Amino acid sequence: MHAVWQLYWRLPGRPDFFRNHAQYDQIVRDVQGYPRQAEGRATIRGVAVYWICGSSNAYTITLVTSDRGHFGKAGYLYSDGPIVRKTGDAYSDVEAPGDLWMLGEQVAPNWWTVMNNLN
Repeated sequence: MHAVWQLYWRLPGRPDFFRNHAQYDQIVRDVQGYPRQAEGRATIRGVAVYWICGSSNAYTITLVTSDRGHFGKAGYLYSDGPIVRKTGDAYSDVEAPGDLWMLGEQVAPNWWTVMNNLN
């Protein structure tokens, strides 16, 4: 039942990622195909997407798959390189574009879940 609820709300996790990873992979390819810029944001295939392209042309991309207003946001973090963890911040423990994010589980190589319950 938990997996059905997760899929209904498009909450990030293994069931949603398994079902929608082709769409998420295509969004990453779309962003990587844009002209290079240090950072950006767009709505791609109905998903809010934020990205940073580092000096080594490595991308860090956040896909917001669930925005429940005051109940928080959640989605996925994709990174070409190692993710950068933050310390000493009670509201954010990972450097990710778009918002203050807490890192969740790794769901595939280069992919993690993220959430923000600050709203």
